[in-house]
Amino acid sequence: MELPQVGKQCTEASCRQLDFLPFTCPNCNKVFCQDHWKREDHKCPSLQDPNADFRVPTCPICHNPVPIKRGEDPNLRMNQHIESGCNDRQTSTSPPSNVCRQQGCKTKLLVPMICSSCKQSYCVKHRLETDHQCTGRRAASASPSRSANSKRNMTKFFHKDVPPRPASTPAGANSNRAPSHAHAQTGLGIRPIDREHQRHRQVLEDKIRRGVALTESEQVALATYRSNDSSSSDGKSCIIS
Repeated sequence: MELPQVGKQCTEASCRQLDFLPFTCPNCNKVFCQDHWKREDHKCPSLQDPNADFRVPTCPICHNPVPIKRGEDPNLRMNQHIESGCNDRQTSTSPPSNVCRQQGCKTKLLVPMICSSCKQSYCVKHRLETDHQCTGRRAASASPSRSANSKRNMTKFFHKDVPPRPASTPAGANSNRAPSHAHAQTGLGIRPIDREHQRHRQVLEDKIRRGVALTESEQVALATYRSNDSSSSDGKSCIIS
């Protein structure tokens, strides 16, 4: 039983067969059956045209051209291309995803190892960052910024020059020990570290008077000296004679 509403008839005058999977000639744009799809079989006018181009069909799934040989059935070639998952060698334009990304290495990856830095897949031999010259962490491993260096220098200078503060004691104990502490200072004199701080402070104060700009670390040191002097003067004013 024929179903004329399904399929199309071959336009070859000697055939007129109803074909459910007709083929349209890309040169004359006529419909033919499987027996007359070739240009030679339906005497296509493009055979007489020497400038007629050889057109390549395009896959409707991956939208890549599927090359065919002259005289080859394009339908069969397209079926082979689709059955291969659009990944046959003749149409592949990009490198396969199951091959190591290291330059020169063509090892196929059954279990790809993805680098956490550059997000590329490598084989067992090139899985380490040093083995594939990874560029993912070059920006992160760059030298620290100037602000980090200055902050580190300030911290070193502060811990080196600022004397440790004595532990806090009750107010009664301070009032009782104040005379002996003052006597110790008058008897033993100023400690060497205090003399060094005084000389350093005098140098910084002299720079300010002469209009010389202080560095960031020198500004921190001068502010520390002044704060220590103010705190020590406040402590002396609280001593009860």
